[in-house]
Amino acid sequence: MKYLSIFLVLAGLAVGCKQQQVDPVKLAPPIPATPHQVKPLPVEKSETVTEEDLGLPFYPGSKPAPGMSSVMETSKNRTVQSGRTTTDGFKKVGDFYINKLLKAHRGGLGNEGELIDGQLKDGSMVQIQAMKSGPETQVQVTSLRPPKKK
Repeated sequence: MKYLSIFLVLAGLAVGCKQQQVDPVKLAPPIPATPHQVKPLPVEKSETVTEEDLGLPFYPGSKPAPGMSSVMETSKNRTVQSGRTTTDGFKKVGDFYINKLLKAHRGGLGNEGELIDGQLKDGSMVQIQAMKSGPETQVQVTSLRPPKKK
């Protein structure tokens, strides 16, 4: 009788603990479609980048990398990217840029390159990536800047 009672209790627990399949889509509230509330910001694009746009000098002796530079501007900010190549090593490129930034952080990417981030005096955020690419070093500088005053 004692074993029968234990068996019945365990059987009841097993039936009561049956896992239920839950559809996460049914749990989430529906998201109303509001296509008229989202307006894309007008973006002006250019592939011509100057040192003034970037807020930093180009690496000395470097050459523009075709298709790797752009300026994208909205009413909120301006993203400037400059892609260049040099025959100097990535550490020398990093040495050139590290003291030109405030709050600079430098990190290695193994024996393949470096990543540096920091700020310009105007508060613009900057990221510099210098990567080995065969006999050259690819240098990509990205600045998030305030929009130009018109």
